[in-house]
Amino acid sequence: MKEAGCEDGFTVKIGFNGDVRNRTAQIIQAQLAEININVDINQLEWGAYLEMLKAGELDMYILGWSNSTIDPDRSVSTLFLSNQCGYDGNNYTFLKDAELDAEINAAAINTNHEERMQQYRDIQAHLKELAPWVPLFYQQQGAGTNAKLKGFTYDKNANFYFGNCRYEE
Repeated sequence: MKEAGCEDGFTVKIGFNGDVRNRTAQIIQAQLAEININVDINQLEWGAYLEMLKAGELDMYILGWSNSTIDPDRSVSTLFLSNQCGYDGNNYTFLKDAELDAEINAAAINTNHEERMQQYRDIQAHLKELAPWVPLFYQQQGAGTNAKLKGFTYDKNANFYFGNCRYEE
């Protein structure tokens, strides 16, 4: 903090919605207090939270993301393209990087699978350098079933599918 010229500390506003994120915000608040950063916690109703995200009124936020299409473009274009900031999309970090935009746009139209996957690996490396986010955790869903339950499957998005379930003796 001293090297950054912030040895006296400062205050940031963190926003979120939901109880699990409240506990996460409290942990972040306690950890940042150790280096003299005061975290103002704002638990908000979803509509108010979304409005503050789109308006760029939060210094920090806690939010989840899942990619329902499985295509990597959905996770980068929506979240990191410059034209997706605020009210135009889901780029709530307000990251604007022309080089990243060019990389994302080129990968989105590439029809060669191997080249495209390499482009997305390069995009991930670029995002790691830019560090617009600090990922906290990756939540996975698991399921246990009785051996007599047949037809239970995950769909391609790793969601549970119960439509063909039946019990057999």
